[in-house]
Amino acid sequence: MYADRLFISRKHLTRIVKDVTGLGPKSILEEIAISEAVILMNVSSLSVKDVMQELNFSDYGTFSKFFKLHLGQSPMTYRNQSL
Repeated sequence: MYADRLFISRKHLTRIVKDVTGLGPKSILEEIAISEAVILMNVSSLSVKDVMQELNFSDYGTFSKFFKLHLGQSPMTYRNQSL
């Protein structure tokens, strides 16, 4: 989507992003998503399900797996510890 909007190929965008940041686009987008999840869970009264939907995850299992991969604990565990 981003490459299309910039009128360049995906491969070219990936190479540019990686050259500039040292990270691939997927890694950057994952970092943004996990940062947003943490912020929403810490500063809002949104439920974990609402956070999941806000970040466009289609189901809780996928969101939970993604969250646990990046933070080492489930979203519910994280939420309960941060309260």
